[in-house]
Formats: sequence, structure tokens, C-alpha cells
Amino acid sequence: MKRAIFVFILLFFVATQVHAMTLESTEQAINNSGKTRTLSMRMANLYGIQVIKDYPTEKKRLAKKQLDEAKKVMNDIYKALLSYGPVTHKPELARTVKEAQDNWHHMEKMLSKPPTQPAFLDVLDLSDRLLEANEMMTSYMESLSPVPTSEIINIAGRQGMYSQQLARDYLAASLGIDKEYRIDLMLDVAVEFESAMLTMEGSTENTAKIKGLIKSITKMEWRKVYGSVTECIESNGTKFNVGLLVKFCDTLLEKTTRLTGLYIEVS
Repeated sequence: MKRAIFVFILLFFVATQVHAMTLESTEQAINNSGKTRTLSMRMANLYGIQVIKDYPTEKKRLAKKQLDEAKKVMNDIYKALLSYGPVTHKPELARTVKEAQDNWHHMEKMLSKPPTQPAFLDVLDLSDRLLEANEMMTSYMESLSPVPTSEIINIAGRQGMYSQQLARDYLAASLGIDKEYRIDLMLDVAVEFESAMLTMEGSTENTAKIKGLIKSITKMEWRKVYGSVTECIESNGTKFNVGLLVKFCDTLLEKTTRLTGLYIEVS
């Protein structure tokens, strides 16, 4: 099951590589831009997994493989956005994309270093800066489209980012890195995730298929993630099961990715 989830996520991001070179609509540009937010958190997460001493060797190898794939996808997305027509004709937007790309290059260099806890500290900091730059870039992209569904696509896409941000901060807390701060971040993200789910539940764009998937995420995947995070918080950061939480968050990413795709279909 876990391998199936990995394949789905990998195909989703690899598909971005194929289509990114020929972006044909603002919705595609928004979607690809939004994926950089998820990738900024996911790559920090994948790097951190390799730092944990007692984590299974095979899973560390898989994390490295996923990280290498994610790097390639990230580079392709920035190149595609910079060559997208509306971006090339708007200097301010092009500058915003370039600034995000520059932030990415700084993080990319750090991700190429051997995984150690000190290096992970730097990756955590750089991933926050990259996320901020990618958020700004995506907001600019969204402003290009007068289509109302672009906002709901953005909201759905952000849920995938939240799944990986939770995994990243849970992992960091398990290593004793700014534990109280990371727990506070997890609480904030949990609130944002639930608020976004409520927004999507009330969207006029919802089809029967979308409604069913939202219900599945809320009642199943999110409940599992929330339960693990709550256990950690209620134990004052003494109870961790990184492998289980990572698995739950990857499943949540797979489902929210599928949800984003459904919103794109009706846009």
C-alpha cells in the first residue's frame, strides 16, 4: 500500500515535468506554482528522515530517491513558469518567480550535503524561506485568473503542503529541534487544515465525486494524522511514532492531490 502511494505521488509530480514545458492555461500555472509549496515542505521532510539514526535503512534509501526526483521536478517547474507567456510579459511577476527560484537554489545546495542534524537545521530554515517565496509567487499567479475556481484550486493544493509541513515539524520535534516551537506550528497547521476543509465543503464547485473525497479525507485520512499529532502534543512532546505519522501524511498528500485534480477538471 505504501509503495502504491509513493508511485501515485511520484507520477503526479513527474506528470508536472511533462506538462510544465507547455503550460497552456493560467490554471496549469497556478497548479504548478502551488506544487512548489508542497515540494518545499516535502523535501525538508525527506531530508530529515535520513537524519534519524534508528530509521530503517531501506526507508532512508527510498526517501533519498524521492528527494532526488523532487529536486528535478522543482527545477522544471521554475523553468516552465519563467517561460510561460503571461509571466514573460509581466516584469514584476517574472521577478517574483526568479526570487523564488533563487531561494530554491540555496536550499538545493544544502539538500546536496550529507544528512546531519546541523544540516537539517539549515534545511528547516531555508524551507521556511522558500515556502514564503513560493506562497508569494502563487498569489501572483492566482491574480492572473478571473476564474473563481482558481481560488479553490489554490486552497486544495495548499492542503497537500500542510500534510508535508506537519510531517516535517513532527520529525523535527522528535529530534528535539525547537520542540515547543514545532509543536506550536503543528497546532497552527492543524487549525488551518480544518478551516480549509470547511471552506471546500461549502464550495459551489463541488461535484458528487468531490464531496465524497472531501468526506473521506475528513473522516479517515485527516483523523489519523490529527490523532498522531494530538498524541504528541498531549504528551508534551514525549510520544512520537515518526514512521506511522509519515505514512499517514503521505496518504493525506495522495488524497489531497487527487482532490486538487478534481477541482482542476471542473475549472
